[in-house]
Amino acid sequence: MVIRNHVEYFLANQKAMKVLSHEDDVLKNGFGNEIAAIKREYYRICIELLNDYKRAKGLEFSSRTAVLSLFGMMNWIYTWYNPRVDADAKALAREMGDIFLRGIGAASGRELQKKKSALSN
Repeated sequence: MVIRNHVEYFLANQKAMKVLSHEDDVLKNGFGNEIAAIKREYYRICIELLNDYKRAKGLEFSSRTAVLSLFGMMNWIYTWYNPRVDADAKALAREMGDIFLRGIGAASGRELQKKKSALSN
């Protein structure tokens, strides 16, 4: 649901989100600090959710790398999204979620194989 909410909001507010993604550091009168605090809290929430998922699935990977990669995937959508040819936010979020979850699962599978190999040698 986090991915869907993010993508829906991003697509509904593309210009503002583009500025927020790249220009927030120039905001004056404390607005930049406020935005930075909101971003840190959003990141913290996503890390928590991912760590819960890791524990539930018994996976092992860098939560930081995974979350920041997910943000990269979602936040660059404005560079290529075309509503005439691309799916709606719900379908895009589902596809991005599948790509993301399969990716972190695959990385964990490789780590387990390495550990098993090391133990059997």
